[in-house]
Amino acid sequence: TLHECLTAHMVQAGGGSEGYRVAKTPEEAARSRDALAKRLYERLFKWLVGSINKAVATRGGGSASGGGSQWVGLLDIFGFEIFEVNSLEQLLINLANEKLQRFFLDTIFRHEQTLYAAEEIEWVQVEVPGNEAIMEAIEGLPHGLLPILDEQCRLGERGSDLSLCMQLNQKNPLCAKHVAALGQKGKARYDASTTFTLAHFVAPVDYTAGGFLEKNRDTLHVELARALTHSTVRLVGAMISDSISEHRLRIRGSGKSYATASSVFTDSLSYLLRELDDSDAAFVRTIKPNDELIPGAPNARSVMRQLRSCGMLQAVKMVRSMFPSRTSHDEIIGRYAHRLRLGFMEGFSPRGFVTAFCGAFDVPPDQYRIGKTRVFFKPDSAIFLNAMCRREPHGPDGLTTLALLRWKLGSYRRELSIASKLRAWVHRASSRLGRSTAPPTSIDTSVVHAYRAPRRAFAVWCLHERAATRIQKHTRSHLDHSDFGRALAASTLLQTLQRG
Repeated sequence: TLHECLTAHMVQAGGGSEGYRVAKTPEEAARSRDALAKRLYERLFKWLVGSINKAVATRGGGSASGGGSQWVGLLDIFGFEIFEVNSLEQLLINLANEKLQRFFLDTIFRHEQTLYAAEEIEWVQVEVPGNEAIMEAIEGLPHGLLPILDEQCRLGERGSDLSLCMQLNQKNPLCAKHVAALGQKGKARYDASTTFTLAHFVAPVDYTAGGFLEKNRDTLHVELARALTHSTVRLVGAMISDSISEHRLRIRGSGKSYATASSVFTDSLSYLLRELDDSDAAFVRTIKPNDELIPGAPNARSVMRQLRSCGMLQAVKMVRSMFPSRTSHDEIIGRYAHRLRLGFMEGFSPRGFVTAFCGAFDVPPDQYRIGKTRVFFKPDSAIFLNAMCRREPHGPDGLTTLALLRWKLGSYRRELSIASKLRAWVHRASSRLGRSTAPPTSIDTSVVHAYRAPRRAFAVWCLHERAATRIQKHTRSHLDHSDFGRALAASTLLQTLQRG
């Protein structure tokens, strides 16, 4: 019966089929009861999710794992957790956030790679922030947190939270590094027997080891699970039968299962990440503006804390090293091309028009890339051009923008014409001298920039010359006036003395 399985367990004698029952201690019986409650809750939750999926499934029978028709899944997870007292629950939630953050950054990286390849622009080497150190400190063998925690749980009464914490602070790479970095006063305040620290991507988190083993234990006797299969409640029997058939009870040694809460959680997390990796993922970050639920009154400190906890600052830093701002060719052409009335722009391809557009405003070539359908900008170079593309070409601001654009494109047209003539002249001169050079083909913005450099250097030299000449003129005029004034005063004095 269930009562007998909770209060005693069967011990096999000499490996044979016969055995005898041994009464459990109150502590062992309490652990069996808690493990039973956890297992029933787990199976009931999975049954409920499965029932909902069957109810909303399409006729094609598609599912997240079985293929078939298309499906949409929603993953709602709370952000990083840092409390005054952090226990096993916070550790597992933060572990999930670490892995999902890595998946988030990898997805953005792959999306940018795919987009750049489709637009046929040169790929930019980007360093994706890694979290291998924290993953090794939590899951790595032999001194990772979870392996040591599971080992302490397998030791039974010999395992303790104190032993767990001491081993982590001595052998775990991140925990030991944190303890070693503490000064003399810091070590005096830091209790290494009850606290260990892990440096997550958001911030270092102090975990309290008390209660870790009790929360992690999920020991359930096989005979207890088999007793539940004969339950008069058919749902309970079916759920436990599925649990046994899925080998979720890992039988070891004396007939106990040592499937801990952390191992079940990490297995489920690995399955989730495989599903996400096989799907087309999109992300929505929700930020709570203030705790008072008042519209139009954002709390900057609270918003920044949430942005840090959900990993957005890492993502923004990575994206800024690429070309994060982008505008379609059609948007630029649709706003300005038909209003310019410049013969030079007629017959231009969309890509050629955007090339002239960027060249006219002297955007450095390394600050943007022009693709098949879009133009990509570095963060600093995109501000002015994006503002122009979003400004309505009507009213005073729009008319000013159009006038400026006409003047810029006119200058660009003249510079492009001169640059093309210079390039053709260099080709003809090289041919006369017997040097083989490639004939001039299309002229791009790099040629215009190459022409502008000496032209602007000459203009600056002329400006300096005019300034120097003007300074010399005024200086000489001042000196001449001073000399004339002194001579006039001296002659007047002499005349006065002579006349008496």
